[in-house]
Amino acid sequence: MSLKYNNTEISSVIFNGAEQMSLRFNGTACFGKRFSLTKNTSSGVSFSISRTSSPNQHAPTGSVETGNTIYYGDQITISVSADTGYSQPILYVDTGSGMTQRSSPYSFTVTGNVTFYGTATGDWQTVWTGSQTFTESGSFTVPGLSSGGNAQVTASVEFGAWILDPHNGEILEETTFLGSGNRQPLPATIGGYSSYVSITKSGNTIYFTFEEATEVTKGYTLYEIPVSITFTEVRGKA
Repeated sequence: MSLKYNNTEISSVIFNGAEQMSLRFNGTACFGKRFSLTKNTSSGVSFSISRTSSPNQHAPTGSVETGNTIYYGDQITISVSADTGYSQPILYVDTGSGMTQRSSPYSFTVTGNVTFYGTATGDWQTVWTGSQTFTESGSFTVPGLSSGGNAQVTASVEFGAWILDPHNGEILEETTFLGSGNRQPLPATIGGYSSYVSITKSGNTIYFTFEEATEVTKGYTLYEIPVSITFTEVRGKA
């Protein structure tokens, strides 16, 4: 039951100059100070909040939503779970003594305003598979890739290498070989012996840059270039 005067619910009681958190009449709770339940910005998590008992105001037990009134003496339980694509949810609750990481489910007695939030770690999700081959520096857009998250790529690079006569440029020997990266976190580099392809991400676009290399050793010129890069998988993580 609520404490009312002229059909208006009382929200604060002062007795002998001191605020009273709760009042009882004939052994029955008739007043409990009202407090707020506030959720701060959270990511990758969902919450379950319940009031298991309330000695004050005879507030109903069961599910409680953010913004609902809670009362002094309420028994509240908050649980956190990871959303799809996330793992390792963490719960933080401030019951009046500062925001602190709590084990889930977390049960407590209300003595003041309550604020909470949660976080979770994004899981790697395959957002694209196929085969895209490029023969020069460029980029390609992956529609399912989060613009603000991280990315991994699986790709192979074909390299060409030539040994040249430094006097006339005659090719003395040539060969091709492969370099690869399996689910490489970006930014990444797939290298040959001296040349390489650098791979980066901006928004939901993958960028790649071919870097050739030339060196002179033992009287010969060694020239190496990335010939092509083939992407077969892109994974994203929020």
